[in-house]
Amino acid sequence: MEDVKPSKSDLNVLILDYLTAEGYPTAAERFSKEADLNPAQQQDSVLLRNRIQHDIHLGSIQNAIEAINELNPQILDSDTSLHFALLRLQLIELIRESSLTPGGNIGPALTFATTQLAPKAPSDPAFLEDLERTMALLIFPPDQLEPQLAELLHPDLRKKVADRVNEAILASQGQRRNAAIRNLVKLRSWAENASKDAKITLPEHLDLALDGDVPVADRARKSRSVKSIPRMIVAPRHSDPDVIRIAVSVPVKVQQQVPKPANPGSKRSPVKYCSRFDSYVLSSLPVKDLRTMLRLPRTAPFVSAHNAALLRTRAPQQLPSARGRAIQYASQASRGPHALRRRPQVVGALRNPNWRLLSHTPIRSEPAKQVLKTRSRTLNFVYRTAAWLGISVTVASAGIIGFFLYDASTYREDLSQRDIQISDLALNPKRGGPKNLPIAEVLMDDEDDADMERQQNKPRLVVLGGGWGSVAMIKELRVEDYHVTLISPTNYFLFTPMLPSATVGTLELRSLAEPIRRIVSNIKGHFIKARAEGVEFSEKLVEVSQVGADGTRSHFYIPYDKLVIGVGSTTNPYGVKGLDNCNFLKDLDDARKIKHKILDNLEAASLPTTSEEERKRLLSFVVCGGGPTGVEFAAELFDLLNEDLTQYFPRLIRNEVSVHLIQSRGHILNTYDEAVSTYAEDRFSRDQVQVLTNSRVKEVRPDKILFTQKDEQGETITKELPMGFCLWSTGVSQTDFSKGVAEKLGDNQTNKHALETDSHLRLIGAPLGDVYAIGDCATVQNNVADNLVSFLNNLAYEKGKDPKTMQIEFGEWIQVGRRIRRQFPQASEHLKRLDKLFEAYDKDQSGTLDFGEMRELLMQIDKTLTSLPATAQRAHQQGQYLAHKFNKMARAAPGLTMNEVRDGDLDDAVYKSFQYHHLGSLAYLGNSAVFDLGGGWHALGGLWAVYAWRSVYFAQSVSVRTRLLLAMDWAKRALFGRDMMTF
Repeated sequence: MEDVKPSKSDLNVLILDYLTAEGYPTAAERFSKEADLNPAQQQDSVLLRNRIQHDIHLGSIQNAIEAINELNPQILDSDTSLHFALLRLQLIELIRESSLTPGGNIGPALTFATTQLAPKAPSDPAFLEDLERTMALLIFPPDQLEPQLAELLHPDLRKKVADRVNEAILASQGQRRNAAIRNLVKLRSWAENASKDAKITLPEHLDLALDGDVPVADRARKSRSVKSIPRMIVAPRHSDPDVIRIAVSVPVKVQQQVPKPANPGSKRSPVKYCSRFDSYVLSSLPVKDLRTMLRLPRTAPFVSAHNAALLRTRAPQQLPSARGRAIQYASQASRGPHALRRRPQVVGALRNPNWRLLSHTPIRSEPAKQVLKTRSRTLNFVYRTAAWLGISVTVASAGIIGFFLYDASTYREDLSQRDIQISDLALNPKRGGPKNLPIAEVLMDDEDDADMERQQNKPRLVVLGGGWGSVAMIKELRVEDYHVTLISPTNYFLFTPMLPSATVGTLELRSLAEPIRRIVSNIKGHFIKARAEGVEFSEKLVEVSQVGADGTRSHFYIPYDKLVIGVGSTTNPYGVKGLDNCNFLKDLDDARKIKHKILDNLEAASLPTTSEEERKRLLSFVVCGGGPTGVEFAAELFDLLNEDLTQYFPRLIRNEVSVHLIQSRGHILNTYDEAVSTYAEDRFSRDQVQVLTNSRVKEVRPDKILFTQKDEQGETITKELPMGFCLWSTGVSQTDFSKGVAEKLGDNQTNKHALETDSHLRLIGAPLGDVYAIGDCATVQNNVADNLVSFLNNLAYEKGKDPKTMQIEFGEWIQVGRRIRRQFPQASEHLKRLDKLFEAYDKDQSGTLDFGEMRELLMQIDKTLTSLPATAQRAHQQGQYLAHKFNKMARAAPGLTMNEVRDGDLDDAVYKSFQYHHLGSLAYLGNSAVFDLGGGWHALGGLWAVYAWRSVYFAQSVSVRTRLLLAMDWAKRALFGRDMMTF
């Protein structure tokens, strides 16, 4: 081997190969010029791999994934393990970000895990195990993680994933996965080991370490070194510590888990815990060897994992007569081998290079204490039961006393009067605007405290409506950024998903409502109980009206800098006659009226003067609409009739009750998975709830419903159904306020059912960045093809081409796809395989797309996009999105003002577009529930699903107060039944 001398050119090739494979483009370019070599790869490829690795090391995993797909989409499609590792690392980065932020929001991490990782995990047990370990990071604080969890947050994981990505890219390009020099280093290490076994001396060489590793020779020398051994008793490097303690009377913590010995055949006895004692902590050391080292008899108080009787007692263990010698020898061992000359076997153990020190605690001798007898199992059980009972009673008593002390502190008497400073403009506002109405520039509580005074000069954020979107936004806004005013005709937030339960007395109405003023006060905001009438966009004024004490309605203006419209929707009549004879379910008054109507019908049917025909009509309950609201109301009504009616009403009433559900589509819950719809229909058929599908209501009369159905020949026939109660729960329509806003914006608003917004939730047609719309009153416009001209104009401007005649190549199509994903995030699912789309719509096989081919491609994407569902989930996400964007815009405002940036698309420059993440849908079916998680995933079940359904809504309640009231109502239903009173 000494005769083998590599040439300089060979070394140059190795070095250039290393720089190219490991992603050092600048160094590789300079070295190739100096060495006069041609690199095996193009610099662009090396630069891209370097950028991908850089993004991964910075934690920008999404950017890295997009770059990989741009380079070669087949890489992640063919290597599912690598794709899952990247997605898992992206989840870890989201968890890291939430844990580093005080009060961090884990919602993005949960959403990402649900939508991206959960569907892929079941395909491989290793994926599922990795996902479970990663999700455990959300449970424990960062400073209390176990080592196997803490290593997930270590930067080394980024390096491992980056190396795997680099190797995969090289393999896809037909290159070696690793630099050749790495294999040579491994070969040298193998040669050293082989020569050592053969007792052959290798020639001297230069220790080589790559990526900051310790050189091989250094590692070998460190493993043979015994210079630092005198204070060490060390364990095998490949085993986990099994703790053993030598007796001293110092309390110690319990070692919860004791790993098994590294060698299953070894007769090692792992030791768990010695009660009330402490000592040296050793690892994987056989008890027999330790006794030999310290000359201890077999009766020494080592507590074995198999010695259950010794572990059960709380008494101090007997200390043998050899205790003094054990402490003496252990103390000598802590001072080094010179103190152990009389115990050569101990010194030999200390010099064993296969062991390492785990920890050391000082040892001191104390006089022995009186030994207590070991109690029997019965006495131990009685003792512990009494102790726990005493502790429980003490804690409960302290809690009760603390509650009464707190309750006493809430009663205050403040009879002192003091001067209150208030602006004249708050009491006598000036007039203006198109209608010359009072303008509330200053509110009565603007100067109530110092925080509100500071907010007077902040941008005015006016929120119309107190629904899901508005409340979600209010809860996420920063206190010091905006002067917030919420306007709503009701002074409470209503938890609408649980309204069907309130109609039958399962829940109290007040359990579903939270005072708006309490929510707004958390951000020092203002609340005005009024109704919005219109918006003056040019003067930034909202016209509101309010009924005074004398019953007259007064009108005034509220000025704004930013306006958020969240006024909700109303029921869509669909041109059906007689809807005045129906009940609706939109607010608390509707729920109260429904409850009274149901109970009044039951009471009237119980009267002896009621005829049989009239009784059957009164007991016929009809639900029009097979969506979640109609289905859940029918289920709650069946529960009332099945569980409470038989106990408190005549049995004849229960036998003559009938529930009918009319649905215009082929299935109920038609927006859910087909399996969920089928399960719901089967459940209702067992519960004797008649489901009438493919039926359209024609007219609703006071005593019956006329509806149409198609017979077997396809002819439409009209049927009648007697009814004593009818709920109309199908479709939504615009409120009068939304219609007025749409009319004022003219041709900019073309949707007849909702206000149209762009992907930043800005109202189309209104001044850019001033007015936003969220919730049921709005819909996000998905017109990708209509924006084709702007996409091509921007691209042509960058390339210096004519947009009318420009031919788009594949690289330019990737840029267009990136712009589309940014402006229309909901289209991202349809733009994953840009290469296949390009190939499919390149009709003439020219390798380019012209204007017509591009338009056809984008129009096809438009057809696949659907409107976002009008649900509380969507409104909640939109409210949180606006709050986060407004917070970021407030932080960016000083820089924009300093640079005199006032015009342009500031929303797009500061924050990303809104993207809806569907987290699943659920519905109650009467002592059972269904979950549609999307992507073909669903859960169907009985009582366990009911408790899961309750848990979801319990967690989504807006306050601790409503959660407590919900829990109390469910407990009252179980103990005393439903509330069947009307007042």
